[in-house]
Formats: sequence, structure tokens, C-alpha cells
Amino acid sequence: MNNSTPGSESSGSRKRASPHDDGIAGSTTHNNNDQGDHKGDNKGDNDDGWITITKGRPVKRQKKVPGAQSSNYPSLMFSDTARLQSMLNLSQLRDLVLYLYADGPAPHWIAVRHRPQFRKVVALMIPGLEEAMFRPHVDLASYHQTSASQPAVPVASAPDDYYPRPLVKQSLPDALKPFADMFPHLWPVRASGDDRYMRLHSPMQTMLFAPLPRSKNERKGEAKPVADPSGWKDERTPVTAFLLPHEDYAENGFGSVTGVVSWDGEVVMDELVKPDKPITDYVTQFSGITPEMLEPVTTSLHDIQQRLLGLLHPRTILVGHSLDSDLKALRLTHPFMVDTSILFPHTRGPPLRNSLKFLASKYLGRDIQKGHGTNSGHDSVEDARTCLDLVKKKCEKGWAWATGDTQGENLFKRLARAGTAYRSTGGPDATGGLASGKSSAAVDWGDPNSTFLKAATVRIACHSDADVEAGILRALRGDHDGLAVPGGGVDFVWARMRELEALRGWWNRNKTGADDPNGPPATADERDGDDSTTTTGRSPLESCLHGLAQRLVRVHAGLPPCTAFLVFSGTGDPRDMSRLQAMQAQSKKEHSHHAPGSSRDRLGATWGQAEDEALRAALRRARRGIGFIGVK
Repeated sequence: MNNSTPGSESSGSRKRASPHDDGIAGSTTHNNNDQGDHKGDNKGDNDDGWITITKGRPVKRQKKVPGAQSSNYPSLMFSDTARLQSMLNLSQLRDLVLYLYADGPAPHWIAVRHRPQFRKVVALMIPGLEEAMFRPHVDLASYHQTSASQPAVPVASAPDDYYPRPLVKQSLPDALKPFADMFPHLWPVRASGDDRYMRLHSPMQTMLFAPLPRSKNERKGEAKPVADPSGWKDERTPVTAFLLPHEDYAENGFGSVTGVVSWDGEVVMDELVKPDKPITDYVTQFSGITPEMLEPVTTSLHDIQQRLLGLLHPRTILVGHSLDSDLKALRLTHPFMVDTSILFPHTRGPPLRNSLKFLASKYLGRDIQKGHGTNSGHDSVEDARTCLDLVKKKCEKGWAWATGDTQGENLFKRLARAGTAYRSTGGPDATGGLASGKSSAAVDWGDPNSTFLKAATVRIACHSDADVEAGILRALRGDHDGLAVPGGGVDFVWARMRELEALRGWWNRNKTGADDPNGPPATADERDGDDSTTTTGRSPLESCLHGLAQRLVRVHAGLPPCTAFLVFSGTGDPRDMSRLQAMQAQSKKEHSHHAPGSSRDRLGATWGQAEDEALRAALRRARRGIGFIGVK
């Protein structure tokens, strides 16, 4: 019955023509005998008595992208009349992405116009960029050699230091002039860190992890405190809790020590245990156990097990640090446990765990295990009381306290979960905002599947900045077959270019091997035949910056209209900070291995107040990065 020619199919229905159908407006008839030779003249043909009836309303096409001169074109603008109270933080750039695409709060430091019109967002991290490079009359030829020894950049203290600086093309070095064509301002951006413990936090973690928001429904649904009835007496029900640190050195014939402390800090058990195997090494520098101490001991592991079983009952709460290994060594199990290694999670998530020594230093301001690595070893009772104080403080502060400065939801997962579409991109159903999720791509050196970048929808591994450039454009445009990158590209792209970082010595080579795919490229001295200076007349830094700027120009030209483009360095120069931190660690190591009371002059690495102040100044410099914000 179906004699229609190819190309005559439609979403409408077909029926027999009747005498009353000859004048139906908008109806289309097809003549099968023409075989398509008169496709433009078959409007009135009868097609063997069949006609096509179009049903339903025509599908609305997606709104066109507004023109550059349109009144509703999106923009990110800084007002000259705005008043900033502090320097822009790197976390605020992350929150800007969440505001544009998800459920983030509206920024107060920049004006966002026509948010629903943004089609794409690209965040590009380029370590190695510094504010001093963009100063007038800077000599890039000597900058690379002198920047590490330049005087410290003053910490922003006046409001003028917080404000973005307009980019004037005539005042920039030739290699960096293209930045003025893409971005209106240079923003000082402060990286996350800990001034008390003089640590710089990972800029990638700051950018790619966001705190979980509390929805209005969650706040409204919170249980209100129950009013106490008349005559109520607040009497505590006693709960038995024991702190169990078990320092096990029984493997390969080592000894072990078990200590149990009550909730009030009273020592209930502190016993040495003689292992069944002969002892081959007492590892006194860690255990504090000597042959003389174990000589009179006859307590076996079975004896300790029986004593613990008599001490514990099914409702007892057992507290400790990494209790799984302690109970495994004791060959016991227990239903109710509080483990401080889980209660205070590592900032990078499992399977990593914080050490008890680190938790005591950070949250209690206490230095424990001082004898670790010396003949005195460390005290199991001290560890138990430390766990006790950590748990008590957690109970006082609440469950959300000390969950980690960078703990939160992965940015890629957040965009996939809460990414918001608007009418301009999602059609009429998205009027007012519809949480439909946003796709994402991570373009980075090495293997992005081995890091928290694996949460991105698309992951593109690179081996050079040229690969990163190509990966960004590919992620934005999509693949023709849509197998790896969906057609039309992804909504959000995070990428990192690292050749400038490697050239300037900011890439930490100590953490990667020579054959590590995530390691840096060869230095200029390691590359044979590097003649960048002789062929171009530029210094290596000038050549690198020139190539970087040209890459950004090509990326910018390839961005679709209505795309937010963020470029940031992540940090300032970390080399002095890393050098001083290594000195501090070496000094602590030598002091811990040296006998108390020894002359400090005998130690190779010393650390005093002057070095402490130098480290603080270096940390301030390392936290002072830069950023650029624009819209294509």
C-alpha cells in the first residue's frame, strides 16, 4: 500500500482523499509515477488517492545565538565604582562557574549580564604566569634568571591592590600584547593556603572541588529541638567508651604493645606482648621496645585477647586511629567503633588517610610522637589520649567540623547533577531554569583518568601544550561521529597548559620519574639542539610566552559565541617556598634523630625565627596568582 518515494516520509499521517479534501490548506500530495522528476510540481497530484495530513504544531527551533551587538548578549563586567573588601580568591572563580551553569551563589565582585545566554564556559589553568610580567617596560629577556631572586611582592593591604588592572596593549611586552585583545583586566587572584601551618593548597583541588550547598528544603526540613516537659531532669546515661591503640611490631618477629584508656583518660591497660615468633629486630627507634623490656614479659596475644574480651561488652564504643589494622593485629572484631582516620577524612579522599600526628598538630595544636625515629619510640597511651581529645572536640564542634578545607563535591559531578539550562538553550520547558545537567571535559597533560579529572564526561590526555590547544577546540566542537566527544561539544571545559610551568622550574620534578607519563617535559638543557634563542632572537621565556599567547589567540578564535573564557595561573612563584619547606623538613628530621641537649651548631640544617619569617613571606608570594576573565 505504501508507494511513496524516498524523501516523502513525514511525521504526519496518510489517508484516502475524499471529494472534500481537494481544497485542504497545507496538505501535500505525492505522485509516485513521477519518480521524483517533478518534486517541485507535485503539490496538487493525487498520489494514488493518498494525501499527507500534518498533525500537531511544528517543532520550535532553538533560539538563535544573540549577535555581538545585541542587547541581550552575555557579559562579565567589572564596574569602576565597585568596592572590593579583599583580593579575589581562586575559589570565587570556581563559584563563578557554578553561578553561570549550576546552583552557585551570585558573585558580588563582578557583574554578570544575561546569564541564561552563556553557551559554553572554558577554564584554562596556566602555571608560570605572574603579575610582574605584565608591568610596563618589563625585560622578559632577563626576567627568567632574576625573578626567583627579586624582592618580595608586597602583600595586598590597601583596597587599590585588590582591584583588577586594565590591560593597555601599548604598555605590555610584545609577547603578551594579544592578552589585551582578549581580556579587559588582569585580576590579582589569591590561592588557597594555610598561613598558620605555612602550607599552600593545591589550586586544582580548590578549583575542582566545591562545598555542597544546603537546599531550602533541607533547611526547612530540619528537626526542631523538642521542648523539655515539665519536671524533666537531664541525667546522662553512662556509655562505656575505650580508646584502643595497639602498636603492632609482631610481623617478622617484632614485639607489640597494647594500651587501653577510658573515656575520662584513665589508663585501663598498658601491656607489652611477647610474640610467638623469635624477635629478629626490635626497631627500637619506632617501637621504643628494647630486649631488656621484653625479657621478663610472659604475656601472650591469647592472654591480651581474653583480657580485652572481659573488658569489652557488646555496647562498648571502641575509639582509635586506623582501628582496622589494630583489630587485625589483635585478631578481634567489634560492632561499635569510632575511627579518627575516618572521622577526619583526608582532603584528597579515600583511600588516603591522615596520620594521627598530623591531626593532633592541626586540630589540637599538639606535637605528639616526638620520640618516633629515636630510641624512645612513641607512647601508645599518648596516642590513645590524642584520639580521645579529637573525638571529644568533634562532638563539641559538630559533625561538619574538620571535614577538610577542600572537601566537597567534584565540580564535574556537580555540573552533571545540578547544571541548569534556560529557555535560550533548553527550549520552553527550561523557562526559569531547569536542572538538566551539563557535560564537561578535562584536557590535561598525562593521564587524566588517574586523578579526580576522571569525573569529567570527556577526558583528553595530552603530551604538549599543542595537544591541549587541539583538545580544547575538539571538546568545544565535538567529534563527527560523537563516539568520544558528543556532537556539538561539551558545555564546560577545564584544561591546563604546562610548558611555561616546566620552563620556569615550577613543576615539581621530585614527584615524578623520568618515564612517568604525568611528568614534565625535558628542560632546555636536556633537549638536544634547542636553538630557540638563535633562530628567533628571543630568550627562552620570551619564546615560550609568545607561543603561549598565540595558542590563546587561536583558542579564543575557536570559541563559540557567548562563551565565558577564564584563564588563571593558580599560584604565584612557589620555588622559594618549596626550598624553605625542604630546609624546615630537613631541620626537623635532624633534630628528631639527634640526642636532646646537643649543640645546634652541629646540625647541618638549622631553623630559627629568621627562616620562619622567610617562609611566611615566600608563602605570601606563592599565594599571589593572577587571572583573566572575558567573554567571546
